[in-house]
Amino acid sequence: MRAQMKSYIARALPVRARKAFTLVELLIVIAVIGLLVALLLPAVNAAREASRNTQCKSRVRQLALAMIGYESLHGAFPVSQTASGPPGSGSGCQGGFYSWQARALPFIEESSLFERIDFRIDLATECNDGTNGLIDEEHPHAGVAMSVVESLLCPSDGFRGHHA
Repeated sequence: MRAQMKSYIARALPVRARKAFTLVELLIVIAVIGLLVALLLPAVNAAREASRNTQCKSRVRQLALAMIGYESLHGAFPVSQTASGPPGSGSGCQGGFYSWQARALPFIEESSLFERIDFRIDLATECNDGTNGLIDEEHPHAGVAMSVVESLLCPSDGFRGHHA
C-alpha cells in the first residue's frame, strides 16, 4: 500500500518543484530594471540642471538687489575697479585695484569678509615688485583674495573653489 501511495504522489507532483526564479526570468527582470534606469536618468539629470539654472538666476537676482542696495546707501553704483595711483598715468600697473565685488560683499551677506578688507592698503604695493600686479601670499589680504564667494558663482560653471 505504501508503494502505491508513493507512486501516486510522485505522479501528482511536477518533476521539479519551483523554489526560485530561473536564469532567464532573472535576466529579464535585470533587463527591465536597466531599461527603466536608462529611461529615468536623463529625466533626473534634466531636473538637476533646471535646479542649477534656477539657483543661478536667483544668485543673479540677488546681485542686482545688492547693487540697488549699494546705490541706495552710497548714491551711486560701485565703480568697476579703483586704484590709489594717479589717474591716467598709463603705467600699465594692475596693482591697487578693488573690484565692485569687494564693495558689494556686505550686500550679498558677506559682511565678515568685507570687514577683513582694508581699502587703504593697495593689493599690490608696486608694479615692479616682481608680482606683476598680482597679490602674493604675504599680503594682508591674501586670505580674503583666495576666498570663494559662492553667491558670485553659478552651480553649472564648474568652478568649485579651485584656483587655476
